[in-house]
Amino acid sequence: MTVVYLPGPPAHRLSDHVNGDLGLRSLQKMALIGRDYPLGELRAAFASTAGGAGGCVVIEGPAGIGKSRLLESLAVEASTWDAAVVAGKAAQLDRVMPLATMLGLLRKHAPELRPGVLGDTDVNGLWLVDQLCSRIEGCVQHRRLMVILDDAHWADELTAQTLRMLIPALASSPVLWILARRPGPVHGSTQTVQEALDWLIAEGARQIRLDPLDDAAVALLCEHALGATPDSSVLALAARSDGNPFLLWELLTALRDTGQLRVQGGRVSVLGDDLPSDFLATVHRRLHNLSDRVGQLLDAGAVLGRPFTLHEAGGLLGCRAVDLVPAVTDAVACGILVTHGNELAFRHELLREAFYNALSYPVRSALHREAATVVQEEGRSAVEAAEHLMLCGRPGNERAKEVLGKAVRQIASSAPGTAADLTLRMLELIDEHDADRPQLIADGVRLLATAGRVERAIELGEQALCAGLDAASEGALVVGLAEALKHAGRHTAVVRYTGHALSREGVPDPTRARLLAIRAHALLDARDLSEADQAGMEAAEIGARTGEHAAVVFGLAACSVAARSRGALEEAVGHARQATLTADLTGGEAAQRHPRLWLGEALTEMDQFTEADAVYEMGQREATQLGTAWSQPLWHYYRAQLRMAAGRIDDANAEAEAGLRVCEQLAARALTVPLLGLLAQVAVHRDDVAKACEHLDKAQAIVGQGVGCRLEDLSWPMALRAEAVGEYDTALALLTEIYDGFPNRFLILTQDPLAGAALVRIAQRAGSPGQAKVAASTMQLLAERNPGVAFLAGAAAHAEGLLSGDLATLRSAVQAYRSSPRTLARATVLEDTARGERAAGNRSAAVHLLREALALYESCGARRNTNRVTKLLNRLGVHRTRARGPRASILWDTLSESELRVARLVAQGLTNRQVAARLFLSPHTVDSHLRHSFTKLGVNSRVELTRQVLTHDRDED
Repeated sequence: MTVVYLPGPPAHRLSDHVNGDLGLRSLQKMALIGRDYPLGELRAAFASTAGGAGGCVVIEGPAGIGKSRLLESLAVEASTWDAAVVAGKAAQLDRVMPLATMLGLLRKHAPELRPGVLGDTDVNGLWLVDQLCSRIEGCVQHRRLMVILDDAHWADELTAQTLRMLIPALASSPVLWILARRPGPVHGSTQTVQEALDWLIAEGARQIRLDPLDDAAVALLCEHALGATPDSSVLALAARSDGNPFLLWELLTALRDTGQLRVQGGRVSVLGDDLPSDFLATVHRRLHNLSDRVGQLLDAGAVLGRPFTLHEAGGLLGCRAVDLVPAVTDAVACGILVTHGNELAFRHELLREAFYNALSYPVRSALHREAATVVQEEGRSAVEAAEHLMLCGRPGNERAKEVLGKAVRQIASSAPGTAADLTLRMLELIDEHDADRPQLIADGVRLLATAGRVERAIELGEQALCAGLDAASEGALVVGLAEALKHAGRHTAVVRYTGHALSREGVPDPTRARLLAIRAHALLDARDLSEADQAGMEAAEIGARTGEHAAVVFGLAACSVAARSRGALEEAVGHARQATLTADLTGGEAAQRHPRLWLGEALTEMDQFTEADAVYEMGQREATQLGTAWSQPLWHYYRAQLRMAAGRIDDANAEAEAGLRVCEQLAARALTVPLLGLLAQVAVHRDDVAKACEHLDKAQAIVGQGVGCRLEDLSWPMALRAEAVGEYDTALALLTEIYDGFPNRFLILTQDPLAGAALVRIAQRAGSPGQAKVAASTMQLLAERNPGVAFLAGAAAHAEGLLSGDLATLRSAVQAYRSSPRTLARATVLEDTARGERAAGNRSAAVHLLREALALYESCGARRNTNRVTKLLNRLGVHRTRARGPRASILWDTLSESELRVARLVAQGLTNRQVAARLFLSPHTVDSHLRHSFTKLGVNSRVELTRQVLTHDRDED
């Protein structure tokens, strides 16, 4: 596909002004060579939103290839349609200001979100994203929306994260996102935004590439522009543009301005030998008759790096704004600058770059230093001032360091990657012996690792450690490094670094408490959790004594997990409640540790499902308010575990998928392994072994890349998959460490009570009675340690009944589970007891129990279990016949209760967030339910879903 987009907006051809005055907005049309037409593709993409579904298109091409021209034409055309059109353009300095690009683009749809909120050091990126999504959802309830973002490669880190979250979240709403970028690495742009755009393409966004013009297209463009056939002299010079329409247009304009074009006999030729050799020379030719003040104005604008005001340019040049008015008039008239509201901007980024690159380093450095002061006086953010200080070479004084430090603090929570870059550049510019250097390194390590750049964080941290730091500085550095390594799943590295720092004398007690708390959590992967328990208790003790409340909370959370691992469930709840109370009373960083995550898990294992659900709902709401993005996948994971324990397999799947999607959007990999493991268990219950293998393969690949996980997170679902296909020896081998951990590590038995019986069954079928006996005795010991938890007595009786084949014991297990909310576990006990009744010749009792188990399995959505019990009933002579209704009715029968609730609320016109608030779910979970409903019903938009709901309800009536 070869496309020619002439820059300019045309009113006349260049040939009309070869000897006259050419307005630089001269060519408004676009000439096309080739069959495919991107503008037509974009029209079609937006037309498809009429059905209610959204989409995303990424347009790629080098600077000057015609991306902006294409988007401008589309925006003008779309403004005549029945749709809302929001179009904007990122500027180079946007990349250092969190959410600047997105807020500037969508402000008219979110008037309460003003850039001023970014001045807060506690800016809540998650809240901002949530508000933007809510505003857009409200807008598209009444009309479709097209969002156009040009020069997306300059966007900031938080905008990149927002795009990763907003676009998938609004996939079922009539919103078309059109993003244009330069492909590949772009000097000065952030890697994060390019990765986000690549991720969107991988997730299904349409990709359109605009390639350089071929020779035939160049000749056609010249003929169209000049109104005459170009001769060889014109074509030879045009070849210097390398097929770039903007460069070619600038070249033709420069030739026109110098009177070097002649049309004779329908052919146009170039006169003279003094021809421009490159783009910069071409641009400067257009300024040769203008005043020096015009050049100074353009230099100032180039340094400011974004649309600028006359007052800013005047401040930079040391003159009054009014003195620049004639220069502005000339710069606009010759087409270098354009008006942009009450600001001025370069007509094309290539023009700005040309003037910027032409500045000598001393001049550029001086202008940047002056610009840092000017933008602060004009009320711009400290981040922008810091960027100018970085670009001027050396900050040079304490005032500069203060500005830079303020900028880092301002954006650290919302854009850690950008803050890390600023910190690294500060380290390059300050003296090796600067007293602030150790703390800067510690901050840089923490920010890098939080942003997911773990290897660079380790490199920086190790360089500092090798250079030799005092104990206090090393402790501060390792806190930052270990904290983020923990979230990245690099637990072995956390243990190593914290161990070395804690071994040194002179580490302050508050720092020691933080190190111990992080170390305790990293040690939870070990087979023996006594060291984790000890570190957690010590962290809580020192933290309480020194007022380091976050260490108290995090240490007690580790103690809660350790208590669960040794089977002390009441103690686990007690530690988690104390941690929650401390966080609620002290707030701040302690609250951001979110101890309700561990309280909910402990309550789930005590069979207190209602309170656990309420705890998770409250905790996730607090996390959104606090903006702690790291915790978001955890809420989904623990809620998925709760749903799984309750036998709500479809809901567990929706929560786990939502958590996995958040992990991908946040580039947070630490929790992907347990989420994939849980999804694999769901797939096994659904009789989809191929899907289980797919999830487990992904999990193993992630572990192979150094991300840590607990034994139970991967070995257990892998063994269940092996058991499902009859590979009992493989299952047994996968569970060796779990069997060996008994009776000291109970974690698999507390988080999944079915595990006791399953471990007995696997060992028996693999011919290992010793391990079967160990599993049953450990399950019995767990029940004895927790006499107040009735289902544990049932789980112990279940395991013992399978081991011994004693029918009375199995019957007691059934009775113990009667009061438990664990539907799937109860069904499994019923099935195993029925098999015992059948073996004893009690057909009637067996059929009764199997029918009860079957009803429970069906309510859970456990197809594998359902099929197994149905076959067993058939062998007993019990056959079921199901009346088959119309296909539409059958499709509706496949929806889970949660999917039905979500579908009906969406059909009432509620947005995902409104549905989430109504059902006490997260918007991500609602989105998962909606996706499954779409797939099951064969629709792809909210409009089609609403139509189906109304039709179904009418037929039901």
